[in-house]
Amino acid sequence: MRLRSNAIYSWPIYPLLFGLYIPLNYFTHNQALYGFSDTVRSLIIAPLLVACLCLVVWLVIRRVHFAALVTTLFTGYAVYFCYTPLVEVPVIIVAITIVWLTCRNNIGSNCSRIINVMMLAVLMQPLIAIASFKQAIQTDHVDPLGTSPFSSIRIDQPVDKATLPTIVHIVLDAYSSNATLRDIFGYDNTPFTDELTDIGFIVGQDVRTPYNQTLLAMSSIFLGEYFDSGQGPLSEKNSDQLRGTLGTMVTESVVQRKLRELDYNYLFVETGYQFLRRPSFSIPSYPGKLPDKGNPYEAGLLSLIGILPPPKESEAIKDRNENTYLRNALTTDFYLSVETPFLLYEHVLAPHPPFIIDREGEDTSQWQEFNSIKAGNAATEGKKELIEGYKQGYLEKLRYTNAALLKQTRKMISEIPGPKIIMVHGDHGSGAHLNDRDPNGPGNTCLSERYNTFLAIYSNDPIIRNRLMSLKSERFNLINLYRLIFDMYFETDIGLLKDQSFFASWKKPQQLNLLDEQQINAECSI
Repeated sequence: MRLRSNAIYSWPIYPLLFGLYIPLNYFTHNQALYGFSDTVRSLIIAPLLVACLCLVVWLVIRRVHFAALVTTLFTGYAVYFCYTPLVEVPVIIVAITIVWLTCRNNIGSNCSRIINVMMLAVLMQPLIAIASFKQAIQTDHVDPLGTSPFSSIRIDQPVDKATLPTIVHIVLDAYSSNATLRDIFGYDNTPFTDELTDIGFIVGQDVRTPYNQTLLAMSSIFLGEYFDSGQGPLSEKNSDQLRGTLGTMVTESVVQRKLRELDYNYLFVETGYQFLRRPSFSIPSYPGKLPDKGNPYEAGLLSLIGILPPPKESEAIKDRNENTYLRNALTTDFYLSVETPFLLYEHVLAPHPPFIIDREGEDTSQWQEFNSIKAGNAATEGKKELIEGYKQGYLEKLRYTNAALLKQTRKMISEIPGPKIIMVHGDHGSGAHLNDRDPNGPGNTCLSERYNTFLAIYSNDPIIRNRLMSLKSERFNLINLYRLIFDMYFETDIGLLKDQSFFASWKKPQQLNLLDEQQINAECSI
């Protein structure tokens, strides 16, 4: 193990660099889900494990450069390829033996110098991606092109703050329209919407989402503008980075900032949806106690390597956080201690998967196939029996959501003082027949299921209620939600945009396909 002291660069350090690359690369592709602090322990342990393996190999073959190469190749194969040790380790040993017999004299310091440089170059890729992602999140993305109507309007501070309306904004993820629930799920949801009407809500009869994905839909609602393919935030080629940016555009939007100029408090209900991170300037609501799940980044990394099963599959329902977040979101009354006016934002992961709660609000493991947030063909694989299971789990969670929401909104109506508006809507419809994994278009997606959604608005102002009555007879696109609210309450003249809907694949959300009415209303083969 002799190396010249004046040639430190000839030492084979690339196994250690590769040990760093593994956790960094995993983090790079999941930056919107984890914080960098979650990676620290992995960044220390992974290189040490690779170094220990390299030492073991060197003790056997006594050639440091060859040991480094063998260690790196074996580690890469073990991490990034599915392998069965009992079957494939003998094959690897035979392959290494052949290389040893034929190439050992050619693998020396020159080889290590070259691979060191190559590995440094490879390591720069995740480092640059992480740095650019952090910069993107820190940059003002609330109105990236300066096109939002909320950026340019001026709202005068009223003499009496008590005249400003408190705004409650509740998003029910993947909530379908009554027509979809009737025609595709065979479920009559009118008792629920009728009860909402009885307590004062105006329920939209023809509500359309602008996009088939949560972050595209919600960020455009707060922006008040449609996106253009490849423009503004959609010019970002890294889909993970794009989703992080869109999430920031939801939670720190130009709407929130404009309301803060009017001295609104901003209340944020934490519901566990990792792409929507709580802004530092908000007043949060958290569940009282969550199960200690350790480091989720490390669990994900270990499942990638194959040491652990996927995190969701390895957890008992009682150890999951989703139901705890859901119950808290639909029962919290933390707003009672906050001075009005305020904007309360609550994005509830219901009736979207996972389907691990029953209609009574109890944990259930009846629908094991849908214990993650995967939807559409990512969960059903287009199989009829799985699609039927999706429908059953969806309706069970819907029943709980309906009952809990009615209790919550009644409480809000009676306990929030002064003028108020409560908006409850889906970000898009359900995903039993969704196919968003094809980058070329919607494929066999049932578009009417995905794009027709739900909206109910309550206001205790008679004039506002009268203006909202049009929801009962006219098409309403959710892109216009805050355009409508600002025009009604703050006497702006923003107006409403033309009704449009776009499809984006999961892998390429930057590319938008404009859908026409015929496509959306086409008969679904179900």
